[in-house]
Amino acid sequence: MFTEADLRLFPTLARFDVAYHYAFKCNLRRIVDCPALWAYARRIYTMPGVAETVRFDVYKQGYFSPSELRNPLGIVPKGPIIDWSS
Repeated sequence: MFTEADLRLFPTLARFDVAYHYAFKCNLRRIVDCPALWAYARRIYTMPGVAETVRFDVYKQGYFSPSELRNPLGIVPKGPIIDWSS
């Protein structure tokens, strides 16, 4: 059963490896390093209509935009490259 809690958690999971992991120094583990959580996130991602709403490039640009305190050089990482559909 898909609940409101799942709906609210998914955006955080989708952004975690591409943005939070680096930008907020939450870098001990990535979502892909947690098998159960990774399977859960991918299961939601593969639900009809969900993948089309996920924009990893936009998340990265938003979290790594130039900011005097957060990212003074405006460097946007190229990675990670993660296959959410596998």
